[in-house]
Amino acid sequence: MIKVREIIILLLFPFSTIVSAGGESQYLETRKIVVLDDGSSGSRLVAFFFGRNNTDEEFRLIRSSKIIQASALKEEDGGLTDDSAEKIVTMLNENSNQPNSQSMLFLGMTAGKREDRLGAGRLLKMIRSKLIKFGVDEHKHSLELRVLDGSMEGAYNWLGVNYVYADSKNSYGIVELGGASAQIAYKWLADTKVQVNDDQSEEGDKNFLLFESGYDRNKTHTLFARSQMGFGLNKAYKGYEHLHPEVMTRHCEAADSSSYVDFKACKESMEELFVVKETEPKNQFIWQQAEQDARSAMPDTYYLSGYFYDYTVDMGLRSHLTVEQLEKAAKYACDNFTVKALDEALASKNSENEINLFKDFEATLPPMTKERVVTLPSDFVYSGSFKPAKSNQYCGTLTYMASLLEHFGLQPHHNLVIVKSFKFEGKTYPATWTAGYAYARANGYKITLLDDQLSEKEALEELMHTSLMPPARNVAETK
Repeated sequence: MIKVREIIILLLFPFSTIVSAGGESQYLETRKIVVLDDGSSGSRLVAFFFGRNNTDEEFRLIRSSKIIQASALKEEDGGLTDDSAEKIVTMLNENSNQPNSQSMLFLGMTAGKREDRLGAGRLLKMIRSKLIKFGVDEHKHSLELRVLDGSMEGAYNWLGVNYVYADSKNSYGIVELGGASAQIAYKWLADTKVQVNDDQSEEGDKNFLLFESGYDRNKTHTLFARSQMGFGLNKAYKGYEHLHPEVMTRHCEAADSSSYVDFKACKESMEELFVVKETEPKNQFIWQQAEQDARSAMPDTYYLSGYFYDYTVDMGLRSHLTVEQLEKAAKYACDNFTVKALDEALASKNSENEINLFKDFEATLPPMTKERVVTLPSDFVYSGSFKPAKSNQYCGTLTYMASLLEHFGLQPHHNLVIVKSFKFEGKTYPATWTAGYAYARANGYKITLLDDQLSEKEALEELMHTSLMPPARNVAETK
């Protein structure tokens, strides 16, 4: 029996079958999913295009648009600025008059708005009204606006990774590091048992997501997805500064621009963020690393996205490494990088001159067996631009990243692939939750939350009674 507050059931097809290199014109029927991703550091607008040639086959991902930076969502702007509303309308209406085409809009508010759900609700009403005022037909465009739960943000990110890269034998976990929250998701072994505390706080929720193959309704998989509010990079570093209000007590920051940092002292300081104090509300990690059952369910490889890339690969570190090697890289940075040296390196960085601060460190590691994954400056328009590393926080940030993975349950030997984007069949897609969401939305898949204590068998029986989807069908390949 799996005891959880929420069991979410996803009905999905393998993503690897839906990608095609062709354009929209070759498809009989097309769907466009416009997504406004409202995060803690701003909002981004992107469209995903899907097509199919027969009604009995899946919509295939064709391409995505360039990412457009939209305004922050504020009540004083009527939810969003007029300029952002016009951009959304333009994107929705592009080629929308073609026969058998459909455009859909989803606005997903993430960690930046989860802490103020009442305020988010007011914003969503204002945004809906403004979009309708600017000409968005909410029935024609299937308008959906809501706060996206952290566990679902992680789950959609997992879908985007695994339906591009996974196969029948391998699946990959994901860890996403945002500004306000951090997410982990991976496939859970069906026979692994876990007990989740009833008194866990809203800031640290665990969810098990049962999803059923669209090909075989008897074949099921379980996904573990969890979001931890307050452990995104910006929030976590503010927490570190709160614990150490005096600059002289901040062991992760050098005394001056020419000094180094004591890694051991910095590590101990970052570990304080994961300790529950009796005088503070329970908002820390519930994960128990001693649970061998939990460890046995974890995959060997994790794709890391969000701020991970900006402080590692973009600074010259390899994209494929282990958790242990990431921690060693953090120690190397503390021991060898001064604020002055980092500032000089960042100032010299441009499209022709990549930073390679870890050259000597890389020489101490085993040779890379896989090609380094790098998002080129020309691809940032599709993946989202990087955030420049903060030189005075660099040692502390890398140290925090290693600690976060450890407290999410990853072991020193676990493999990491650090990405900013997905490269598939020559096209670049953002390494965020948006691609996974768009695929599920384009094909009309349902998500059911069962607020009960159900076993997997009971949950699936409940699913069958709800008749959320027509019977499974064979998916014909596009010719």
